[in-house]
Parts: sequence; structure tokens; C-alpha cells
Amino acid sequence: MGEVVMKPLLLVSLLLLLCGCQTLSAPVKPQIPLGQGLVWSLPDLGWVKGERDKTQQVVAWHGKERWQLVGQLSLSPQKMTLTALSGFGTFLFQANFDGTVLTTKRSALVPAKANPGHLLADLSMALMPTAVLQQSLAPLGLVLSVKDHRRVISKQGKAIIVIEYQPMGFRFSQQQLGYGFEVTYE
Repeated sequence: MGEVVMKPLLLVSLLLLLCGCQTLSAPVKPQIPLGQGLVWSLPDLGWVKGERDKTQQVVAWHGKERWQLVGQLSLSPQKMTLTALSGFGTFLFQANFDGTVLTTKRSALVPAKANPGHLLADLSMALMPTAVLQQSLAPLGLVLSVKDHRRVISKQGKAIIVIEYQPMGFRFSQQQLGYGFEVTYE
């Protein structure tokens, strides 16, 4: 009788043990939609040299809606953090990228269509060296053109993203998804 009870108990124990096992795989890079069915993988932070902190005034838009906020960008080879506050100092959102994982926190005040992770990725596109950006876009068949303080990311001659650099900041325009922002450094 004891042997009959032990076999099912042993089988259940073995199944529980096997269910606890997991296959380890490499983390998937954050995926950022660019429009036209294109999804960009945010590259690691190997392009960052040294540490930088910048406070910036940001005017963002989506369609005809506009928002003004203050952004604090902290950038190092280990981590990129974007924190946004309203003009009154109220927390709006934070996006963190450690080179592998992208995490976000957001206030209920932030419109649903505003994606903090996308904004951090957009900032990356504007800040990373041309060669690094070009290499990260190539697998998607995207072309990066740089001329006169302007970067244009296009596919088959159609602009997807336009980044225009100004003396104290830049303007980022996502042509396919209908949003953008202008950054002015303090």
C-alpha cells in the first residue's frame, strides 16, 4: 500500500520541480514603433561617453494638441533617465533605460497617447552619434540623411522622422505617427 502512494507522490514532486524550471534567454531590446509597420530596436548605451545632466524646456504636440513641460535628462553609459514635470513642478512621467530594459512611470495627468518610453527613444535618436543611429536603422531598410543641422530618417524616399538641430536644442518630428516635440536647453 505504501508503495502505491509513493509512486504518485514522487510523480507529482517531479512534475512540480520541472514546472519550476525556466529557459533563460537574452532580454529583448525595447521595440519602438516608427509607423509603416516598422519597429526600431533601441540600441544599448555603448555610444554614451561620460555622464551628462540636462534640464530642458519641452513643447510637445500630437495632432493639434500641445503641451509644455520641463524635462530632466540624465545620461551615462549605464543608464538614461528622462523625467518630466509640468510647469508647476508636478510629476508627469519618468522613463529609464539601462541599455537592456526600458521602464516607465506615469501620472494620470499624462494623456494616454503620450508614451514616455517613445519619448526617451526619440531623444536617443536625436542625441546618438550618426554612425550608431545609422547602424541601428539599417536592418529596417531605413536611410539616415544628414545635412545642414538636420537628420532625416526615411524609407523609400518618404520621411518618417525629421530632427532639426538649433543652437540651444532641437526639434523632433515623427511624420508617420503625427507627433513631435521641441527641446530648448536651459
